[in-house]
Amino acid sequence: FPSHDSLTYSLLDSQKDQFLYFPNPSSGKINFQLSLMYEKAYSLDLFDLTGRKIKNVSNGYGNGYAGVSDFSDLPAGTYCLKLLIPNSSLDQRTYKLILTN
Repeated sequence: FPSHDSLTYSLLDSQKDQFLYFPNPSSGKINFQLSLMYEKAYSLDLFDLTGRKIKNVSNGYGNGYAGVSDFSDLPAGTYCLKLLIPNSSLDQRTYKLILTN
């Protein structure tokens, strides 16, 4: 039986906005999962390391997003995913993505 502390942590952890992407590194296809506690506008963009926007992965309004994007047309290297979600703990977070094509 879980202790009170671990149960409280599990409940608190499940009440956060969450973003997952995998596999990383990848040879092209990336799975994205965005879970939001409340309906919000969101945008997910891919940038190269010079800050140039390569493509918009997804944008919309809702409780989240789940999808697969294929980046196999891009050269191997390191890229940045930028997530924009106003009024979220995830707003303006940047994530490293490595393509091994």
